[in-house]
Amino acid sequence: MSDENELQYDSPLFAFPVKRDAGAYFVLFSEWKGNHCAMTYLADYQKDPNTALHYLYLVAYTEFLKDKNIVLLRGEFQPYLTKTVRVLFLEFKKFNL
Repeated sequence: MSDENELQYDSPLFAFPVKRDAGAYFVLFSEWKGNHCAMTYLADYQKDPNTALHYLYLVAYTEFLKDKNIVLLRGEFQPYLTKTVRVLFLEFKKFNL
């Protein structure tokens, strides 16, 4: 049985193509479980989902979801991914996410 504040998904798995310089791209893969999301490179996940390193980890705080219709997110990422995360958020901004 799920907690009433736990997020529900039609699909907890999602792939994000992220454009790099000169037309190249890479794909980040996300997996939501409850209010927690782990992101890794799709290639690492395809090799072995159990050993794929999580490069970005998100936690959704849903305490204000019912009353204010907002969810707060807290993210932690590895320092060497600073540029990757910045590029991903710029891509989100294009689509008003």
